[in-house]
Amino acid sequence: MSKRGISPVIATVLLIAIVVVIAAIIFIWASNFVGEDIEKFGSSIKNSCADVDLEVSEISSGYLNVVNRGDVPVFALNLKIESGGDSEISECEGSFSPGQSGVVNIDTDCDGLSGDVISVIPVLIGTSNGEDQEYSCDKNQITL
Repeated sequence: MSKRGISPVIATVLLIAIVVVIAAIIFIWASNFVGEDIEKFGSSIKNSCADVDLEVSEISSGYLNVVNRGDVPVFALNLKIESGGDSEISECEGSFSPGQSGVVNIDTDCDGLSGDVISVIPVLIGTSNGEDQEYSCDKNQITL
């Protein structure tokens, strides 16, 4: 009785197919750990955060005066609000072009949280994979 094994050509093709499948699985698994970089003006949006220069002052209770003195348009503002010892982030609508100023009404422009505003965080908009994405410049927060 003669026993025959698989031919060397078929064995080679099977080995290459297995290696390709394993490489694809590892690539998909590893890509979950690498974040896509958001870009603005062709470079990382983190570099654009360094160009943000906001001047924020409280006019009266519930109103903030915002002046954008930087070179980057600010898409929105996040307000860090403290209430009863807890702090929450409230997103406010309204954008500020370079050189533009405006008044933010916390009650109508923001998510409706109440409490004391303790800091203002600028939000920029950039692109990642051809889609617009918001990026919060946490290191540029302005404490009131």
